[in-house]
Amino acid sequence: TVAELALHTAGTAALGIDVRTQAFHALSTLATAHPDLLVSPHPSVSCTTPLCAVLIPALCNLTTLTDPPSNYTSDGQDAVTLALETLSTFACSLPESHVVPPVLAHVSSAMSSGNAAQVAGALRNLAAITEGAAERLVTQLAELLPLVSQGLGSGEGCVRQAAAALAAEVAEHLQPDLAEQHL
Repeated sequence: TVAELALHTAGTAALGIDVRTQAFHALSTLATAHPDLLVSPHPSVSCTTPLCAVLIPALCNLTTLTDPPSNYTSDGQDAVTLALETLSTFACSLPESHVVPPVLAHVSSAMSSGNAAQVAGALRNLAAITEGAAERLVTQLAELLPLVSQGLGSGEGCVRQAAAALAAEVAEHLQPDLAEQHL
């Protein structure tokens, strides 16, 4: 399908950032213009699995990669930034029930891995979906806040930076519940 081709293209560093940028934009356009295509069961995946159930974990995995400097756009964006923007678009365009569980599963897996790049990527993924999935995430503040605290206490700078970004998104988009329940 177009979505699978776009995902493959977005994840192939050898194609160069210009081609990959178009692939990320195609995924975002699909999410905003045709969300039903991504949340309905899709025959290329299985007869019961929506396409977004394959796309979202794959996008989450892209955020743990590091692109060489030659794979940056003229305005300084790389594949990680583009993948995060695409996840954010998915969170704003698709039902939260299709976005939050695969991202939280990725976060859980990354946190138990002990790999700093995976943990940082997972925290950035969670930050990317916070605005669009606020209604669902506000009910999970008790699980989110320890992730922020653990990340901020990490000895790895990339993890602390990602945790700070998540903290900022939580503080901005999960009010007043954050203040009422946890301060």
